[in-house]
Amino acid sequence: MDRYQRKIGCFIQIPNLGRGQLKYVGPVDTKAGMFAGVDLLANIGKNDGSFMGKKYFQTEYPQSGLFIQLQKVASLIEKIDIANLEKNDNGTAINTQKQIYCEAH
Repeated sequence: MDRYQRKIGCFIQIPNLGRGQLKYVGPVDTKAGMFAGVDLLANIGKNDGSFMGKKYFQTEYPQSGLFIQLQKVASLIEKIDIANLEKNDNGTAINTQKQIYCEAH
């Protein structure tokens, strides 16, 4: 799980939906399994980073958030190279203009 947490702030390409920023990795109340919370670059998601009244992450637009089962995007997250990224005190990628360096290729 920690290997995914360190990549929060990076961008991934979601098939059929486009690019989005990884904002959350973890459980979601009342749902089984682990989830990735993604803020899509377009307002085509399903939520605002909330699920059943609980806020998990902040989105750019009112409907750009999406929760995806972690197993469905784990391979995309694994491809992100964060070796040379700036990190904050928590070890996650800093949300700066340097985001492009943490995109999966």
